[in-house]
Amino acid sequence: MTIVLLVVVFFAVVVVLNVAVMLPTMRQGYRPFRRWAGARPRYAFTTSEAATFRGAQRVGWINASWPSSTLTVDRAWASVAGPIADIWVDRGAVTEVRLVRGLTTRAVFFESSDGAYDGVLFWCTDSNVLQAFRDLVWPVRTEAATSPPSG
Repeated sequence: MTIVLLVVVFFAVVVVLNVAVMLPTMRQGYRPFRRWAGARPRYAFTTSEAATFRGAQRVGWINASWPSSTLTVDRAWASVAGPIADIWVDRGAVTEVRLVRGLTTRAVFFESSDGAYDGVLFWCTDSNVLQAFRDLVWPVRTEAATSPPSG
C-alpha cells in the first residue's frame, strides 16, 4: 500500500509541475492539445542560408529537455527536430514568430492563421534566434507576449 501511495504522489507531482510549466505559455497562445501540421516535406536546407540552434522542444503535453533538439530555419521552412517529433513549419503558413515566456526561459512560438503550430514550442537560450528569423524574412514580433494575441 505504501508503494502504491508513493507512485500516486509521484505522478501527481509530475502532473502539477507539467501544468505549472505550461500555464504561462498557454496564456500566450500555446495549445498543448493541438496536433501539428502535416508530414515532412521533400526539402533540404542549404547550409549557406540556414541558421541552426540547439535547445529543447515541447510538442503537445510532452517536453524534451535541452539540448536534445535542433531548430533549423531558412527562407522557406523551419524544422524543430528532436526526440519527440520532427516538426516542419511552412513559412507561407506563419503569420508571426515570437518568443513566449515560460517559468525560467523563453521559447520560439509560430503563430499561424489556422493554428497549425499552436502545439509546438522550441526552448532556446540563444538571444540571436529571433534575429535569424528576421534576417531570413520571417514575420517576427520582437517583444515577448504577455497575453494571447487578439483576433
